[in-house]
Amino acid sequence: MATLYAAEGFFESVAQITSPQLQDQLINLVSLIEAVPTIGSALNRDSVKEDFGGNCLTAQLRPFLLVYEYDEKEDAVMLYRLIHQRQVK
Repeated sequence: MATLYAAEGFFESVAQITSPQLQDQLINLVSLIEAVPTIGSALNRDSVKEDFGGNCLTAQLRPFLLVYEYDEKEDAVMLYRLIHQRQVK
């Protein structure tokens, strides 16, 4: 299992989630990423790459994207932020 880290601003972005069901889905998604860090998509829009770097991965948590990065050498995941899919250009 990968080690999880949260970037500054991650928990503030999570505060957008008010639905208990969506909160549970987020917990399940983060657990899945911890177990299989490469599960996210590297095919990201330019705005995501510009904001988070070219090595970032995204995972869907509709209507959000969870943006993170996996460092294979360190077996560590940095959780960057939840962004609303409407914000992605």
